[in-house]
Amino acid sequence: MALEAVESVLLVVLVAASLVAVESERLTRAVIGFLIFTIALGAIFILLSAAYLGLLVLLIYAGAAIALLLMVIMLTKGREEE
Repeated sequence: MALEAVESVLLVVLVAASLVAVESERLTRAVIGFLIFTIALGAIFILLSAAYLGLLVLLIYAGAAIALLLMVIMLTKGREEE
């Protein structure tokens, strides 16, 4: 019962983070939304007893999101045009 509640919360976080990542006009918010999405997705895989796939998602995609965030900051010099 508790596992189903945790999965439901993670799915809500997953949907909310994906909407933030897609609909956000600011690059940093979109990347942070993508990072939260990948963390929630990895957690769901781990809860579903696919630990190897969950860790793989966390290492590859979360690492890519952090690299993307660093590139966004470096290329825009910390400022975004409105």
